[in-house]
Amino acid sequence: MKQRVLFVLAALWALYPVSAQERVFDYAGVFSGEEKAELEDRIASVSARYGFGLVIVFDRSLQGYDINRRAADFYETGGFPPDGAILFNAVEDREFAILASGKGKDILNPAAFGRTSGGVAGALGKDRPLAAARLFCDEWDHYLALDARGRHYNAVLRYGSALTGAGWILGLLVSFLTVMGWKAGMKTAVPRGGAAGFTAPGGPSVTEKNDSFLYSAVSKTPRQSAPGAKTGGSGPGAVRASSSGKTYSGGSRKY
Repeated sequence: MKQRVLFVLAALWALYPVSAQERVFDYAGVFSGEEKAELEDRIASVSARYGFGLVIVFDRSLQGYDINRRAADFYETGGFPPDGAILFNAVEDREFAILASGKGKDILNPAAFGRTSGGVAGALGKDRPLAAARLFCDEWDHYLALDARGRHYNAVLRYGSALTGAGWILGLLVSFLTVMGWKAGMKTAVPRGGAAGFTAPGGPSVTEKNDSFLYSAVSKTPRQSAPGAKTGGSGPGAVRASSSGKTYSGGSRKY
């Protein structure tokens, strides 16, 4: 088994030769020299401030391989820092993966993955690879700044404005209902609720009251999964593993 793993890693090393300093690998030919240099500078800035490695790979095709495994193996064979993240995009397959290792596994939680992958997918879907790569770098810069202050990106930060607006609306609604409750309890200007006040003394009165209800029995049967159905998926909930067994957080997405 160990020999097989070493063979796979060696094959990937031969397929994707990397240098010690290079962090942007454009095997699909989508970046100009100036664009690649700009991305390298962005990554170097993040690495210098946070000691965190970022890697960007644009390949032509997966050739039938799983993109999460390919991205994990690429990061591992490249000898990149233990704490880091990779954006691996297969141009012809229109699929990309974002994986994180080391302390990046905690930083790239489902909320962070959803935000970053959504932005990257939007840019790639419009055939804007440079915008996607820039967004990947900028988002990680933001997440690492939060981590330096002991915080992680979460749903509160992601939907902060919407939650604030919902809080105001809820507060106004509670206030309105409270005032209406006070008004209903006042003794003045209360409309009559029935004809009791207009019934003559000694007239007919209600002596018996019955409530009738209809009952029905409802049975529920669990829905069976279709034969051969797969569980899980390519989202951030599952842990990704390289050929050697090293784990990564993150996932993949089509665009």
